Amino acid sequence: MYFHFPRIRVARNNFIRLLCSAPRIGDNFFDETEVREKFRVLGTGDVTLSKLTGNNKGVAVISLTNPTRKNALTGYMMVRLAEVVDELEQWQHGKAVVLHGSEGSFCSGADLSVIKAINTPEEGQLMCAFMQRTLSRLGRLPLVSVAAIGGRAFGGGAELSLACDFRLMSQDAEIRFVQVKMGLSPGWGGGARLVRLLGKQKALQLLGRGEKVTLPHALQLGLVDGELPNTKDVVTGSCNWLSEFLAADTSVLRAIKNVVSIGDNSRLKDELDIERSIFSTLFGAEANRKALENSRKHK
Repeated sequence: MYFHFPRIRVARNNFIRLLCSAPRIGDNFFDETEVREKFRVLGTGDVTLSKLTGNNKGVAVISLTNPTRKNALTGYMMVRLAEVVDELEQWQHGKAVVLHGSEGSFCSGADLSVIKAINTPEEGQLMCAFMQRTLSRLGRLPLVSVAAIGGRAFGGGAELSLACDFRLMSQDAEIRFVQVKMGLSPGWGGGARLVRLLGKQKALQLLGRGEKVTLPHALQLGLVDGELPNTKDVVTGSCNWLSEFLAADTSVLRAIKNVVSIGDNSRLKDELDIERSIFSTLFGAEANRKALENSRKHK
């Protein structure tokens, strides 16, 4: 079987060898160093970090770059995202972070060629646990976080946006939880976070139908918090929206974010553990295999 990224063909055997030598994921522990080693060889793309200056000093920008795949996350990009969060955890002077995708798309979830390369329940659980930890760390940063959604936020991309404090959306953007079309449930924390944000019924509607959510519907649901200007520069639009936060004293804003995070994360871990367990029963199972064969992710 051949995959889109040339590195994946040679990486598959290395991935299996490393997986078999690693301890199994327990409820509370896995070796993140080994997981990063495993996923780093799967695919290309990049996740970069920049820090703004001038009027927007104190704002960091995370950019997802894999434009030929609508910024789908390869294994390498998952590791880079974790490394970016590492750096932000050490940044003492920040106020906010903007997460966006390059070239007119936010993120279309996990890259399908990588999903095909890690196609057992054990491997799926490993990916799930790693991404859950990364996104939880992103959410706990003492920074006000904004997902700037331009273009598509599909599947895991929609879950990625939910890890941020706020979501802003352009007129041409769409959010869609396509996991159901892939024979999967959410696994990166999107299920738990969506229920917390919208309630059980609305979350079930979005997850169970896999329906497209445009800006007016997203605003009505409370899924997003504002509209981005009709321009390609979603970062500037996000910084303008953040202006009142940026006017606050850095130490005070960071303290407030920490206070909010304590209450928000008190029960989330247990919910994520359950979500991951359910996801692992579906990953690589019959419905998921058929969906991958039919390439139904964006249909």
